[in-house]
This record gives sequence, C-alpha cells and structure tokens, in this order.
Amino acid sequence: MRAGGAAPGTGRVPARVREALRTLAEGAALASGPRRGLGWTITAAGVRLHTDTTSHSFNLREVADLQAALTAWLHTSNAPGPAVDESHRSGHLPA
Repeated sequence: MRAGGAAPGTGRVPARVREALRTLAEGAALASGPRRGLGWTITAAGVRLHTDTTSHSFNLREVADLQAALTAWLHTSNAPGPAVDESHRSGHLPA
C-alpha cells in the first residue's frame, strides 16, 4: 500500500471499488446485503451466488465472463448512475 492507504494502481479507480478492494484486503467478505432469496458473496477466495436453497461458486473464467457481461450491461443500460449508499462500508454493497 502507498502512503494514504491506496493500493498501487488504484488512483483512477472509483471510490466504491477502492473501498471494496480495502475490504477484501482486510480479509472481510463483500455481500449483496441481508435479504431473502438470491444474493452473492465475494471473498478473496472466490465468488458465490446463492438462494435460500442452493449456492454456486464461480471459477475464474466464469467470474471474468460475468464481469464482462455486467460491465456491458452497465454501459448500455438507460438506468441512472449508482445511487449514493454508504451501506457498503459495512461490507455490503447496495442492491
């Protein structure tokens, strides 16, 4: 880490991503939040989607494919930008 707590190469990374990087570097998990039904959990060890009754861990290729698909969707979506939500500070990112 550089002075000021930023990891090398994260200078142009959005604040939400920097916070997520810090959370993972501290050994904590990121999660979709406490709600019933479908959700996700990300740790340094992997990515897991889950429902009330089942879960699936993704391999590296599946994670890369999911990231590409979500990034494309975010760039083509007519939805407004992400809402400001401080809940990710507790390890949960906004839904």
